Amino acid sequence: MSREKTIKKSLFVLAIMAIMLFAMTITASAAGAVTGLKQTDTSTSSVQVSWSDNLGQTYRVLYSKSKTSGYVALSTYPSSSVSRYISGLSAGTAYYVKVESYVKQGYNDVLVATSSPIQVVTKPKDVDYSTIKQTAGTSKAISFKWAASAGATGYRVELDTGTTVKTKIVSSPKAVMSATSGHKYTVTIKPYKKASSGYIAMSKYGT
Repeated sequence: MSREKTIKKSLFVLAIMAIMLFAMTITASAAGAVTGLKQTDTSTSSVQVSWSDNLGQTYRVLYSKSKTSGYVALSTYPSSSVSRYISGLSAGTAYYVKVESYVKQGYNDVLVATSSPIQVVTKPKDVDYSTIKQTAGTSKAISFKWAASAGATGYRVELDTGTTVKTKIVSSPKAVMSATSGHKYTVTIKPYKKASSGYIAMSKYGT
């Protein structure tokens, strides 16, 4: 009888363990991938990304120049941080970022899901001021050009009249803007890189 009780007890313990393992698996699966992944900051050599926190999860950030391959992890182990800087990048360049979600099971970090990648961008380098040249001028317009900034999607041109600032977005390194006869103007060029997500990486001050 004692042996029979022992067997029943062992089977009961195994059943409980199986239920617990099944419950942990369901919990891990239900947690899913992170949401709200987005770019929040940039420089010519770095980007910052953030995402919404999932209760009980830790995270690992991966990035690549290719959307489908070549991803490099920022760290060996996941952390609870929901915002990370990626540095050592090239100016005016697009990268792809995705986040792995983990849950703790015993002493192990178990991968739950990987988010879809988003495109992030670094700021292009400023335009070389010595290359900005006026190419034409009439009583109603002024034309100028400059050397292209590598990787720039476009340029924000700001023409300062002294009292107001006229702006124009152009895709190539040249512009024609309306002007008044006999006036002098100061022009500022701000190259930018735009991600497929809509995020724009642009110098605050320009050239």
